[in-house]
Amino acid sequence: MKKIALIVVWAGKLPDYFQIWLYSCKNNPSIDFYVFTDDRTEYEYPVNVKYNFYSFEELRQKFRNIFPFEISLERPYKFCDYKPAYGEAFSSYLKGYDFWGYCDIDLIWGNIRKFLTDEVLEDYDRFFTRGHCSIFRNDEKINSYYRTLSANGHLDYKMVYQSDKPWCFDEWATHCGGLSVILKEHNIPTYDEPMMADIDVAHGRFAIHRREDLKKVDYFAYSRGNLYACQMKKKDEIKQTPILYCHFQKRKIKLADNLNANEFVLLPPGEIRNEDDPKNKMFRSIKILYFDLVIFLKKVWSRIRALS
Repeated sequence: MKKIALIVVWAGKLPDYFQIWLYSCKNNPSIDFYVFTDDRTEYEYPVNVKYNFYSFEELRQKFRNIFPFEISLERPYKFCDYKPAYGEAFSSYLKGYDFWGYCDIDLIWGNIRKFLTDEVLEDYDRFFTRGHCSIFRNDEKINSYYRTLSANGHLDYKMVYQSDKPWCFDEWATHCGGLSVILKEHNIPTYDEPMMADIDVAHGRFAIHRREDLKKVDYFAYSRGNLYACQMKKKDEIKQTPILYCHFQKRKIKLADNLNANEFVLLPPGEIRNEDDPKNKMFRSIKILYFDLVIFLKKVWSRIRALS
């Protein structure tokens, strides 16, 4: 079995839903996760999640050490641009792994090996193209693609790493061309099947990017290491689609008390509980409408500020 390590770098207080992420990691025992953080909060870390305490300054030094020029890394959010460099910055932790990757923690994992089989891993050098999860073959040449491949008029890593501005270099950055654009133009073998559910942040309901089969998801169900996108059909029929993970970016997630770590549901706009309660559907609809109203007002305010 191919060995895979996934890396998370986080400076500051970890979010309340971090324990849910850890639960879903635990049920992927053949994958190792490395968390580098300055947060000493006690969580239930499973054995395959390797906690490593680093101060923010120590984390910055990790990246300073691999570049011959002065870098800009003044704010934690800037770590996103440095994700392509994780393979070099944390190379001492990645010895013996066939693949490494970076991922976010605002997601819930399904059964990773069900989607990333050894047969799939054999044929590609990179898997997925988004910042919330990208995986690379652990090879010195591949790990340095972000700095050795010609940018061809797109984002140059030196400019990105000397700038305090976030550039979305770790993925597409469609306005100026991030790493995903550069790798595509150099014909680097990339596997980018939409196996996950990337939830649109602009809606209270669960609208999924890049998935025609999941245009509307009523809820997500987690069951002993497997994650399903659930769609209500006629006559109480429920269609369950297995997914690699769901990414609930920028949503406030409310966790129920006494949560069962092996069996739970994620309900819109952002609530994790042990099971769905049909009696709460009307109340949930109101919360979704409120979520949409807040998003709408934020957009209006943003336009007003742009015109003033």
